[in-house]
Amino acid sequence: MYLRILIIIFLLTDFCFSKSLNGEISYEKVLNDFIGSWEVTSVQTYTSDKNYKTSINIDYWTLEKNKDIVTLKNPISNAIAQITIDEVIDNTLKFRKISNDGYEKIIESPVITLNGNTFTGYDTILIECFDENGKLINKTRIEFKLYGKKVNN
Repeated sequence: MYLRILIIIFLLTDFCFSKSLNGEISYEKVLNDFIGSWEVTSVQTYTSDKNYKTSINIDYWTLEKNKDIVTLKNPISNAIAQITIDEVIDNTLKFRKISNDGYEKIIESPVITLNGNTFTGYDTILIECFDENGKLINKTRIEFKLYGKKVNN
């Protein structure tokens, strides 16, 4: 059970994204507002599997930009990921990460809205488990409410 909780925490910090732009606020403006260090609180709001039940988690994200590459680092879990943004609509950023690990497929879809030095949002994680023949044997949905506070520019 603790391993599953650690996987969820890692997933909340290990984003991979692709970029497109919508809305009136520029991609660069929103991205520059997002760069820096954040204290991120995630509160689980739903799980379809009690084995993935967690309480409130507090993480730290550091986002850095070097040319067109954005890197998210989590000093607590030591996770490091290069990220891009799927979509920007006004101050709302949408992300997606899909990973396949053996018999498990994990789809993560966070959405956050920046408001100065804070953000709110949600994260939906779908975990699909397959047998050795590729048949879906279990599907789990986990949802989190996200709150972020900038701690460093």
